[in-house]
Amino acid sequence: MKIIIFGQPNVGFHLQLYIGEMSPANIRGTLGAVFNIVVAAGIPAAYGLGVFVGWRDMSRIGAGFAGLGVILCATIPESPYWLAIQGKEEKARKVFCLIATDNDEETLKEIDERIQELKIMKNEKGGVDIRTLKQPWIYKPLLLVLLYCVMQQLSGINAVIYNVHFIFQAAHFYNEDLASILVGLVQFVVMVIASGFMDKAGRKMMMIISSIGTCVCLFVLGLSLYYVPTPHKEANAAPTTTTNSSIGGLSSVPLTTTTAHSSTTPSSDDTAGLLPAWIALGSLMLYISFFAIGLGPIPFILIGEMVPIQLNEFAGGISSVVNNLMALIVIQSFLSLSAAFSIYVVMWGYSICCGLCALITWKFLPEVKGKTLLQIQDIFRSGSDRETTTNQV
Repeated sequence: MKIIIFGQPNVGFHLQLYIGEMSPANIRGTLGAVFNIVVAAGIPAAYGLGVFVGWRDMSRIGAGFAGLGVILCATIPESPYWLAIQGKEEKARKVFCLIATDNDEETLKEIDERIQELKIMKNEKGGVDIRTLKQPWIYKPLLLVLLYCVMQQLSGINAVIYNVHFIFQAAHFYNEDLASILVGLVQFVVMVIASGFMDKAGRKMMMIISSIGTCVCLFVLGLSLYYVPTPHKEANAAPTTTTNSSIGGLSSVPLTTTTAHSSTTPSSDDTAGLLPAWIALGSLMLYISFFAIGLGPIPFILIGEMVPIQLNEFAGGISSVVNNLMALIVIQSFLSLSAAFSIYVVMWGYSICCGLCALITWKFLPEVKGKTLLQIQDIFRSGSDRETTTNQV
């Protein structure tokens, strides 16, 4: 929990591997979601602090938490798998006993079974080479994990989070600080609620619901942005209306709501113009909610569950690179794509990607809830390999 709270986001992939090695199968999904919950809690906290302090103070606060995380890392126990491959089975057993809720006969039996699994994994060929990567139980889960790292970012979440001010400007919703804080709070609350269902509904069902939900919400968001009045659509817009010339693709979005109607009482036209803005706000909140129950936490959880434990180091590193590289591409391309094709077309593009993710999940993702790491590996093994593993147990 210490490394979860104070660790930096780029340790998230290795943290999920650590959780996968440490946690019992029946609560592994819930524990894996805790990391995303804490990250989600930091988003509204950062937005809220940003209202009162400057970026320099924000940097100092972030550095303080990161430094505290380095110190607390020294207090966490070593991975039982690492201890097992070093021949320190008794120490691995002590780590399992340390995190167990009690040490009754049933718990000790379960710990012995996990130690036996670690022995089997220890005896299997490890390391990264061409011959190893050709094994179906190696490359299939690895490719699935990497695919979800890509699809998570193509859902547009980081483009939305980093450019939420511009999106609300495009929707003519001008209380941007409040809206940004609301987005972060919604994500946090929904992730807390969804964590309780992660080990009940299962990863596959949660991911399908999340992908379909984000697909629909992004489509509605794009539709509402399409119908939001702009200076090109409003024939009676006042000539004094200013624009934000620094927003790239959103340079034509007005930053004031001043129109030719000078009365404080909104006209029917003004009221009609507010409807798409409120629809945009509602669909964005629902998008964040659907993302938080599946596309947000599950790709990280699957890293600790599906990747063969012998490839943890390699898989954690390459997953981190792929995910962060895709995040960079999506974030950096958002304003340029919005300028070239308009913001609502970009949202529809993200919507299509979420729809594809739902299809991929339905077709290729096996359900892994409640299964041990060895059982999950057996899903991807051929018949002969599976029989060999069973005989070892």
